Amino acid sequence: MKFLFSVLSLVSAFFLLTSSAVANEPKQSEILREANLALTTGQFVKATQLYYAAREQLISKGDNEFSDEEVYQLIEINRSIADAMAGGEFGDPCKPLARANENMVALIIRGKTERRPPFELELSLVSRQIQQAIVKFACSEKIANRPDPKVAGIYYLRGVMETASGLKLDENGRYEWYLAVGSLDLVSKGVWHRQGDYIQLISDQEKKEPKIIITTKQTSFAPRIVKPDEYADLPDNPNYAIIFESDEPNSYPPRAYTLFGYADGREKMVGSVGYGRLDLELDGKDLPTSVRLLFSIEEQIVEVKTDIVPTIGFAHEMVVRRPDIRELGVTTMVLRVDGDTLKSNDFGGKGAYVKAKPKP
Repeated sequence: MKFLFSVLSLVSAFFLLTSSAVANEPKQSEILREANLALTTGQFVKATQLYYAAREQLISKGDNEFSDEEVYQLIEINRSIADAMAGGEFGDPCKPLARANENMVALIIRGKTERRPPFELELSLVSRQIQQAIVKFACSEKIANRPDPKVAGIYYLRGVMETASGLKLDENGRYEWYLAVGSLDLVSKGVWHRQGDYIQLISDQEKKEPKIIITTKQTSFAPRIVKPDEYADLPDNPNYAIIFESDEPNSYPPRAYTLFGYADGREKMVGSVGYGRLDLELDGKDLPTSVRLLFSIEEQIVEVKTDIVPTIGFAHEMVVRRPDIRELGVTTMVLRVDGDTLKSNDFGGKGAYVKAKPKP
């Protein structure tokens, strides 16, 4: 069985950027780079062994508390272990997925309690990838095994104008959730469990695949003419560009974070396309072989693989459709338990889910 989830080599970038682990960084980066290459080439046992080695090296540092970067590294490593186990059809991928999910919730809670959003882009993407893996490998019951009967019940959102939302938490660990605001209607169902003062909702619905890129064509590269009042961070000698257009008149396409892939398994974030164009300077001795785009849609990340290969002297033009948010689905939610109230920062700190009193 082929594994379905590609591994982000962004982990290596975080190792290089984290100053708190200077002594171990080079070795960790080397191990992860080799592990990513092994996974992409189907060497699943070798990849698993290397990921375990990288995780052990990180955990054995002995610090009292992991930094945000280190927790994120653990999320990526544990998720990659699950991918390797699934690809090689050995072991139980639910176990490392459970650890990845626990790491992710811990980082989300840290961001909520300290009122700062850690790794918003990366967490949104990895949350979706973890949820897909949980659904594919039927891990929801193994991961969400601690429902709290005292919290179970029916809740309604209060304090948010023109927004209707309800949440039903069953004692058996199942939940149903809906949100209606304007013409937007969202629904989600899956499993829930409690972790300390928080509960987590994990959707077990299959992910929908919104169609974002409609057309792509290759054209000759032409230098960008920058207007005096236009902000653009251009390289000294640009020789390649990615150009976006929206399929809707008088509308910008959604922002996309661009990742280049290389033949040796490396992956590099090279920039974002927000207002129609990204100019880059390609190195003729180290050309990328693939492009992935991470679209930011309504605070969620949609990953799209393309068939384009960056080429010096050319540009790739894309016509992009902004998908309806109903196509994205709901992956995971984390709510703080406060008596008969469930609080969330997802509504700008306003409102909370209040438990409905049983009818007499």
